[in-house]
Amino acid sequence: MSNERPSYTVLYHISTGCPSGYTTYGGACFKAYDQDKTYSQAREVCAADGALLAMPKGKDVDNFVRELKNAVNKISHFWFGLNDGNNEGEWVWEDGTPHDISTDWNRWQPGEPNGNDGENCANYYGSGWNDAPCSSAYKFICQLNEAISCSLGHFRCGHGLACILSWKRCDGIADCTDRSDEEGC
Repeated sequence: MSNERPSYTVLYHISTGCPSGYTTYGGACFKAYDQDKTYSQAREVCAADGALLAMPKGKDVDNFVRELKNAVNKISHFWFGLNDGNNEGEWVWEDGTPHDISTDWNRWQPGEPNGNDGENCANYYGSGWNDAPCSSAYKFICQLNEAISCSLGHFRCGHGLACILSWKRCDGIADCTDRSDEEGC
């Protein structure tokens, strides 16, 4: 009989936190890009990281994102993930949730949003939020959230921030804001 003990290999999963260049805050990762892009181009850069344009839905997150952008450039406009491109005056966050400008927390500049000249996309300007033409080229901030898990019978959208009923996948209607439910159909 041998006194040798069996050997075991213990595997650990070490979370690396946020990807390179991203900063963690409130369970999400944020990155301010010092590149000028249109709103659509900024979305594409964020999507390549698996992220969305930042969504400062509350005062604390807004203050953090503002500090992050100011560390890159205090005076430049920065896109964040809020627009009313589908219906004028109906503001929607990048994750698809509505933003009611009269009841939800916000930091709109006085007189904003005003919708002048097709101003459908939100950006940081001065001490608050402003709407501007989505075709303007501004710097931008991306937000990467921890992916959520979906219950049985649901499909997780590609950005990992929402679940839809499985039967809505490949039905010809994009239910996920990243349109992942209609890809590969």
